[in-house]
This record gives sequence, structure tokens and C-alpha cells, in this order.
Amino acid sequence: MWMAGLPAGYCGEPAFGPQLPEAFYNWRRIVVQNTGQIINGWPYVYGHACPIHQGPAEGEPIIFRDGTGANGKPMYCAVMPGFVDLQESHAEFDQDPRKAVARLTKEVRP
Repeated sequence: MWMAGLPAGYCGEPAFGPQLPEAFYNWRRIVVQNTGQIINGWPYVYGHACPIHQGPAEGEPIIFRDGTGANGKPMYCAVMPGFVDLQESHAEFDQDPRKAVARLTKEVRP
């Protein structure tokens, strides 16, 4: 799938959202590897990414970058699949994507 660090085609697996931010991906990778499952792939993909290439799994929160905070650090927005807009769907924002996902998950799945 990769040649010299650049995309060399598509893997053909279903993709459910953009690639997860590095902070969330690294946290998820450690958690998943501790269960014995290893995720392979390079930490960037253009467009939507399958779970093998650090994209969200089906039904899991979708995370994307959305502006910057007051201190100039990037802000992340976490939404569930089927997101329509901020008035009709749940969304959480934070500079730490893990915190945004935790609050969203708590709100959606009590």
C-alpha cells in the first residue's frame, strides 16, 4: 500500500471516516496491542481510512480537526456516524481527541 512513504494504491477495505489523530491513534494502538491484536499501517492516509490504516471502526466515533483553541493548539471534533449538524447530532470538542471521544461516548452511550 505504501512506497517510499507515499500512498501506492488502495487496500480495498471499507473505510468509515478520516484517519484518527496521532494522539488518539497512539493511545488506541497501545490499548489494542495489549489485547493481543496488532494494527499495522503507516500513520497517515489521505481521505477516509480503513481501521487497518488507523481509521475508525464501523460504528465508532469519527474525529477530525476543527480549528484552533485560544492557545493556538489544534481543536478536534468527535462525532458519531450519521452526524448531520451541530443542532441535530451530538458532538464534542477538545484539544485532546481522547477527551472529546470520552465525553461523546459518555453522552451517547450512558
